[in-house]
Amino acid sequence: MNVAFDPIDNSHARGPLQGKVIVVTGGARGLGASISAHCIQEGATVVLVGRNLDRLSAHSANLGKSASFVAVDL
Repeated sequence: MNVAFDPIDNSHARGPLQGKVIVVTGGARGLGASISAHCIQEGATVVLVGRNLDRLSAHSANLGKSASFVAVDL
């Protein structure tokens, strides 16, 4: 499957990760959720990866425009 990803403009956030795209596996809960939130605070755009579509969608919505998600079983 080919998936095009267009990073969301995160230029308003300042930090060491500004302009970076971070992929977080297991990003819907626990440590992955904490890491994804921290990365966004540091200016990154985050792609959450996990198996549970509902959890991914909810956490992505909580994180805002700088987060997107892909539901897959790695």
